Amino acid sequence: NLADKLEALLVPKDAIVAFGDTRQVIVVADGRAKPVGVKVTGYYGSDVAVEGHLKPGDPVVIRGNERLRPGQEVVVQK
Repeated sequence: NLADKLEALLVPKDAIVAFGDTRQVIVVADGRAKPVGVKVTGYYGSDVAVEGHLKPGDPVVIRGNERLRPGQEVVVQK
């Protein structure tokens, strides 16, 4: 049933960083690490559905994100 479908913003599971009961992802903004708080709303294979101040297309860190500090310079590898 199409009425039962929900839209969700998906990020890789590895993008989620847990601090106690809080969850966040690290977004790369202007070459710097920017933590963004999120609420996990579901799991879909290797992705996680999240709500928060995150937009589709925001680049998120999936490796080394636990060690990044806010404002730290980030080099994106492709």
